[in-house]
This record gives sequence, structure tokens and C-alpha cells, in this order.
Amino acid sequence: MNVITVHDKQFVPYLPEDMIREKVKELAAALDKDHAGKKPLYNAILNGSLMFAADMFKELSIEAEI
Repeated sequence: MNVITVHDKQFVPYLPEDMIREKVKELAAALDKDHAGKKPLYNAILNGSLMFAADMFKELSIEAEI
């Protein structure tokens, strides 16, 4: 079990990093399929969502904007 320590607090990750990366790849593949031939514009509007959006855009193969 991995334990992450930040300052004086310890945390156990709820979801492993590899599982998150796999789901991001699955989402990017679905978006590629659904938006093939289009140029979608995505908005990252929640706190922290830009990091998720950046990871997702690395996996997209369609032309898109953020």
C-alpha cells in the first residue's frame, strides 16, 4: 500500500495512477470516435480541471481546441 506524505499528513491513494491514466485514454478514444471529422472546442472550467484536460489532450488524435 502506497502512502503519500504531504507536510505532516499521510494519505492513501483512493485510485491508482495507472487506473486513472487508462480511463483518460478510454475517454480520449471515445471523443476521437464521437468527434471524428470535427474540430471541437473544450472548456476546462472546474478548479484543477486544466491538469486533467492537458492529460486528455495528449491522448486525443483529432484536431481540437481548449
